[in-house]
Amino acid sequence: MQSDLFNLERSDAAGSYKPTLEVARKRLISSADAGGAVCPCCGQFAKTYKRKLNSTMVASLIWLAHEQLATSDKWVDVQRKAPRRVLASRQIGTVGHWGLCRNAVATAAALHVQAAKCSGLWQITERGLEFVRGEIRVPRHVYLYANVVKGWGDESTDVREALGGHFNYAELMAGVFQ
Repeated sequence: MQSDLFNLERSDAAGSYKPTLEVARKRLISSADAGGAVCPCCGQFAKTYKRKLNSTMVASLIWLAHEQLATSDKWVDVQRKAPRRVLASRQIGTVGHWGLCRNAVATAAALHVQAAKCSGLWQITERGLEFVRGEIRVPRHVYLYANVVKGWGDESTDVREALGGHFNYAELMAGVFQ
């Protein structure tokens, strides 16, 4: 006989069924995928967001590659070194969902190092360099729930497609890999 932990619903003394936390969680996630819902436990709005790898994200990633390679720094202090367009876009963090760059805070947490010393430090990954050089394609869309990757869209994009007509690839790349 299975314990109550594995039951999806249980009845109270009167015989009426009440959803367990597991059922509530499944219903909330299902509602989040269908446009969003308010969590009955905490009152927070929950939604799955579809984010496109856009031109501003890619231009910011190219800047990060240029800065990291030009200075030979392992980590780039984005808040101190980034041009206004990169800071204003606030897109570096979103690009991290594709695995194209990483934050030192996340890396520090994985290494059990004090994260406060790493705030604002970013690094392009090998995958990010391959993408910037036009060697690989990545998913065009990511699905995020609570800022965690839940899935990927079916279409892919390369660096030039993602930049579209908003930025000139050759101008952005000038000096990056020389």
